[in-house]
Amino acid sequence: MIILKNTRKIIAAITLFLVFPSLQAQSTSVEMADLFREQGKIYVVIAVMLVLFAALITYLFVVDRKVKKLEDKVDELDRE
Repeated sequence: MIILKNTRKIIAAITLFLVFPSLQAQSTSVEMADLFREQGKIYVVIAVMLVLFAALITYLFVVDRKVKKLEDKVDELDRE
């Protein structure tokens, strides 16, 4: 029984490494990232990502507030 459990874990690990080769360590550098770092454009990429992330978070908060208001109205109508 113990051998069977360990075998399943080993098979699952091998399957993950075969299916997802990106999980394996990569010895080569990423040329695009190196180029962006050399030219200083990596800061532009990071800034754009931060702006998009902030916009998404803001949108989620706004939608959450609207949903809470609608839930309150539905609860109020159910009480009547």
